[in-house]
Amino acid sequence: MALTLAVITPEQTAFEGVVESVTVPSLEGTVTVLPNHEPLITLLASGEMSVIQEGKRSHMAVHGGVAKVSNNTMQILTDAAELEEDVDERRAAQALEQAKKTREESTDRVVQADASAAIERAIARLQLAKRRKFRHQA
Repeated sequence: MALTLAVITPEQTAFEGVVESVTVPSLEGTVTVLPNHEPLITLLASGEMSVIQEGKRSHMAVHGGVAKVSNNTMQILTDAAELEEDVDERRAAQALEQAKKTREESTDRVVQADASAAIERAIARLQLAKRRKFRHQA
């Protein structure tokens, strides 16, 4: 039995296919979904998502959203999803520093909240970039 996965952003379908397992960052912690998983709806945090497809593990960053599992189908609706190979480490590091600076310098709570979300997204991207770099060194 297999699990059908769709990762959908407002702009595109970032991933669609049959997979063996999916691990996502939920607000309650990391959740791994296998075929025949019980129905589930969970809110997603920004972080690293991994997929095993044909015995190979791949990674992507997801940034918030919701995951729904039912009848061996998993749909992930997320604000943004980035494949590991699409992450630019230098740009992510710059975004992290800029977001930290913005959060520290602003007194506006909305601006601070937006900056905190940007920090979470940048950290997720950096984790993927470091994973890719580590794998290429091994």
